[in-house]
Amino acid sequence: MDKEASILFAKKYLEDVLSFFGLNTEVSASADDEVIELKVASTHLNGFLIGQRGETLRSLQFLIATTLKNREAALNRVNVDIADYKQQRYDRLAEQVKEWADEVMRTGEPKHLEAMNRSE
Repeated sequence: MDKEASILFAKKYLEDVLSFFGLNTEVSASADDEVIELKVASTHLNGFLIGQRGETLRSLQFLIATTLKNREAALNRVNVDIADYKQQRYDRLAEQVKEWADEVMRTGEPKHLEAMNRSE
């Protein structure tokens, strides 16, 4: 299966899985040189599809990637994002890292380490 067929297969596969759960929605698909990006817009099933700490989302990725590997697809790495969950999580993490870096620059060590050192 060539690159374009891999993308179309992954898109259709995710749409079929979503429709199994009663969600008939369009999945947008794109790819860079190595990874197929599948995005699902926000729906009433966001929490269910993302799961606790993104576990269901990772399971969907694994399911699609494994199926692509078994079909010897040109692309078999998959990134699924539902309602921009991953982007929002990345943004929150980047903000936290910036706050920690600012704290270290200001005081020489992060506050959360100071509190841990005092409790020991």
